[in-house]
Amino acid sequence: MRELEEELSLRHLGKYLGGHSFLDDQKAILFQQILPIVDLKKPEAVLLSGDIYDTKAPSGEAMRLFDDFLVELFHRNVHVFAISGNHDSGIRINLFHELLSASGYHTCGVYQGKVASYTLEDEYGPVNFYLVPYLNPGDVRVYHPFESGQRPFDDALKEVLRNEEIDTSKRNVILSHQMVIGSSRSESNTCTVGQKDPEYDQVSLDTYRDFDYVALGHIHKRMSFHGNKVVYPGAILPYHNLESNERFVSYVELREKGNMTQEFIPITPKRKMVNLKGSYSEILQMESISDYVAITLVGEVNDPQASVILADKFPYLISISREREYHEEDTSFSSAASLPKTPIETIEYFLESKTNHALSQEDKDLIREIFDEMEKDK
Repeated sequence: MRELEEELSLRHLGKYLGGHSFLDDQKAILFQQILPIVDLKKPEAVLLSGDIYDTKAPSGEAMRLFDDFLVELFHRNVHVFAISGNHDSGIRINLFHELLSASGYHTCGVYQGKVASYTLEDEYGPVNFYLVPYLNPGDVRVYHPFESGQRPFDDALKEVLRNEEIDTSKRNVILSHQMVIGSSRSESNTCTVGQKDPEYDQVSLDTYRDFDYVALGHIHKRMSFHGNKVVYPGAILPYHNLESNERFVSYVELREKGNMTQEFIPITPKRKMVNLKGSYSEILQMESISDYVAITLVGEVNDPQASVILADKFPYLISISREREYHEEDTSFSSAASLPKTPIETIEYFLESKTNHALSQEDKDLIREIFDEMEKDK
């Protein structure tokens, strides 16, 4: 059974950043790089592990791009398994799933008390595919009340799998859109607000112990565990200026039980993510490029048209940030005592550093009022 795990490849269709649409870049990498890999490797299945779209209400252009890609896979007689991520509308992903399954497009957008499962056959026997969309603990408690501890997301997934009859003598593959303990968040992946435990919304690797291959979504960079049996291929494009330009698809071959090979196949974005840093005059002297550009300006900028001039020089400019220059006599940020210690102080620090202005007492009171309301809702 040959599988191409491309949950990364359809990540965040319709994404915008800095006013620029990524649709052209996404189309290029899907049709000019990933489809040729499908033609070369001839997988029986393509796995899409969530965040197919960037928003729960994607644009018509984003949906057409996905539809065009699915049609190409259909013409190649490739099965597609897809789940919803936290960015997707589960209901939208689930639309016409029974009808579409007859054509080889198998989806699960909403957990409804039982894991959607499908079976394909090859010369070694059956391969079972289990589709688990992004889960919040509340999604599971509707069907299976359970007690949770310090890791409610892990407890929720364990409860879901506990209610399934998984034959471990067979080859089993799971698609899941969760963050595993030991993975690291990218700039595009945020933690659950108000939680101090970094593992609060993460799941343990042991939860997936009954599966021969675990196709994960949620993390934007390539990561793997347990001898590449548990894999985040990452997103097909860097969606933040701190994300690497190195992108991959995960290609897997399942032979008899216990015999699996996996490789990461590199793919190259049409445009890279480039960081430029310097004074305003230094940036103006740099060569114009057609990649996505994030600029960090150092020092004073006295030109009121600076942002317009820079956007004209760099057509794919996504952000301009300022870096303060600190001196030894400047003690406002020099000691540990002055660093933020609470979530509220962290937000105040962030807003002041971004705006270069101290927050008014009215602003601070509003932040505290919002946090008080959040505490009441827990």
